[in-house]
Amino acid sequence: GQMLQLIARNASARLPDETLLLRIDELITQGAHPTRAQALHCLAANDFHQLFLPLITRGADINGKGPKGCTPLMIAAEGALGKVVLGSQPSSQAVATLIALGADKGLADQRGRTALGYHYASVRNSNDFRAALIGGPKTEVDPTLKAMLMPSNGPSAADMECQDDH
Repeated sequence: GQMLQLIARNASARLPDETLLLRIDELITQGAHPTRAQALHCLAANDFHQLFLPLITRGADINGKGPKGCTPLMIAAEGALGKVVLGSQPSSQAVATLIALGADKGLADQRGRTALGYHYASVRNSNDFRAALIGGPKTEVDPTLKAMLMPSNGPSAADMECQDDH
């Protein structure tokens, strides 16, 4: 609801972090809950990694799942490559911050994909887009990001299905 709208609006307006946190605190006082609102998911999608810890201290669950079982780490893993496609610098900072704060790399969504699978899928989608529309060099999986996202028991079968096979 309101918390997601506030964060989404901030993605374009870029309010100072303190201002955004004050507004989030007002919403929490009025009964909003950061986990139910999927606030960390929205922050991860917009690369607001500097706000993860403040939201976690306000009650957000770092491993909270959205309706299809997606966690903030999955969103960050998928978005790290998207920033490359848009011409900006690659950013694994959101991934690194979430993992440092305790995000579980082994959690899977309803289809069995972990955050690693989300990264694999973003690479595959980028290559499909390039092949179909714009051409250019093939995007490769970032080995550092892959190592950061690798679950302790290895990739799931669903993760492996997400790899780029062409």
